[in-house]
Amino acid sequence: MVQYMAKKNNPEYGKEELLQWGEVMQKVMNVDLKPHQDFKDLVEHGTADYSMVEKVDGKVKEMEQQRDLKQAIYGPDADLRDDDVLKSNDPGAVFARKIVKDLSQHVQFSEEEQ
Repeated sequence: MVQYMAKKNNPEYGKEELLQWGEVMQKVMNVDLKPHQDFKDLVEHGTADYSMVEKVDGKVKEMEQQRDLKQAIYGPDADLRDDDVLKSNDPGAVFARKIVKDLSQHVQFSEEEQ
C-alpha cells in the first residue's frame, strides 16, 4: 500500500518519500512489521515485492477506463453509480474514503487536492 501511494504521488519516488509515506500510513493502519523494528528497517532489510503494486495499479487503471468510457458514451454528467468512489456505497469505496479522511489528518494536501 505504501509503495502504491508513493508511486501514485510521484512515479519516480525515492527512498525518503517512501519512508515518509510509510510513517504516515502507520498512523492510520495497524500493521505488524515483525521481525522488523519499524518501516525504515523493513525498507532497508526486507525484500520488496512489487507484484501487488502492479496488480493494484492495473485494477485502478481498469476502473478509470470504465468510468471514462461511461462518460464518453453518456456524457460528462453521467450517473457513474459504483464507479464513482465519492458516491458509491461499495465497501471498497467506503474504505477508500475512510483512508483518505484518516490520512488527511497527517498529510498536508494542497487547496486543489482538498
